[in-house]
Amino acid sequence: MATFDPYHKWLAIPLEEQPADYYQLLGLSRFESNVEVIEIQADLRMSFIQQMSTGPHVALSQQILNELSEARICLLDSQRKAEYDTELHARLGSFDFEEAEADEMSAPAETRIIAAVDADTSVTDLRGDDDAAKKSRWNKESRQSPSSPSRMTYGIAFCALATMLIAVVAIVWNRDDNDSVVAGDPSASGDATPTDAAPTDVTETPDETNAGSGSSTIAETDPPNNVRTGAPLGEPLRHDGVVRHVAFSPDGERLATVSGDFSARLWDARTGAPLGAPIRHDSWVGHVAFSPDGERLATASADGRLWDARTGAPLGEPLWHQDEVWHVAFSPDGERLATASADDTARLWDAHSGAPLGEPLRHGGVVWHVAFSPDGERLATASGDGTARLWD
Repeated sequence: MATFDPYHKWLAIPLEEQPADYYQLLGLSRFESNVEVIEIQADLRMSFIQQMSTGPHVALSQQILNELSEARICLLDSQRKAEYDTELHARLGSFDFEEAEADEMSAPAETRIIAAVDADTSVTDLRGDDDAAKKSRWNKESRQSPSSPSRMTYGIAFCALATMLIAVVAIVWNRDDNDSVVAGDPSASGDATPTDAAPTDVTETPDETNAGSGSSTIAETDPPNNVRTGAPLGEPLRHDGVVRHVAFSPDGERLATVSGDFSARLWDARTGAPLGAPIRHDSWVGHVAFSPDGERLATASADGRLWDARTGAPLGEPLWHQDEVWHVAFSPDGERLATASADDTARLWDAHSGAPLGEPLRHGGVVWHVAFSPDGERLATASGDGTARLWD
C-alpha cells in the first residue's frame, strides 16, 4: 500500500519538491510581496486543512497547520520575510528567474498551458533531478504540436454546435406555444381564470410581537433606502489589509474592526466616522470582542490584548500563548476572558488585570473557538483534533 503523502495530496506539492518552502506551502508565487494575497492564500489553505483534521490523518493535519501558521507569520512580517527571501535566494542558487519567465512567455501558448500543469519545474531542476527526468518533462511538453488541433479549437466547435441546437429547440417550442394559443387554450396565453389568479396584494407586514428582533418579514413596498433592504449605509470602513472580523458594542453605538494590516479600529456605528487612531499590533489581528459593559475591548493576534474601548489605550500586559491567538470571548459578567490558540490550548484570564486564571486547557490540536455558557459557569472549546470540549 502506498504511503500517504499529505503535502502532495492536500497541497499539490510533489515528492521531488519536498520539503517545500513557505511560498509553496501557501500556494504562492515565490517572493510574493502583496500582503493581502499572502493572507488570503494562507486563510484558504488553513481552512482546507482544518477540514482534514477529522479524518484518519489528524496528526498530519495538525503538523501541516502548524507549518502553514509558521509560514504565514513569517511572510506577513516584513523583516522576517526579507531575511527568509535572502536565505531562499541563496538556497536556490544563481538561477535567473526573470530569464526563465521571459523564455516561458515567448513559447507557444499551448506549450505554456501544458508547462503550467507541472509543478514549478525550475525548482525541480535546482534540486538535482537527472537528465532522464528532464527529458521526460521535455517530451511531455512537446507532445502537443502547435500545428495540431488544440482543445480550444474543439471546444469552440462544440459550443457553436450546442448554440445551434438550442436555437432549433427554441423555434420548435415557440411554434408549439403559438399553436396552443390559436387553439384557444387560455392557460397557454397566460390568461388565468379568476379562481386560479394569484393574489395581487403580496405585501407582508412585520410580526409586531417580534419587532426589532430581526424576524420581521420585509414588505415588498419598503423603500430602497430602508436598512432592511441591505442598502449600504455611508462609505466603506477601510483598512490597509483584509478585514477579518467585526463586532458591535453592547449599546450598538460603536463598531470594532480588525485587519491583516496589524490594527484594530473603532468606528461610530451610525455615521461610520473613525473613533480615535488605529489600535496597533505587532502582527495581523484576527478576532475582536467587546466586554458586556462595552468598556473594554479584547483582540486576538500573535497574543491576546485588552484595551480601553473608549480611548484605545492598552490595559495590562499581553496575554501570551506559545503560538497565535485565534479567538477571544468575555464571560457574561465581564470578569473573565477566554482565549483560544494555535498552541493547542485555551486559557482563562482576569478580564481586568490580565492575570492568568488556572492552568491551560489542553487539546490535541489547534483550538479555534471558545464560548461561555449564558450563566458563565461552563466554557466550550472547539479544536482541530476533531473534538469540542466542555470545561468548568
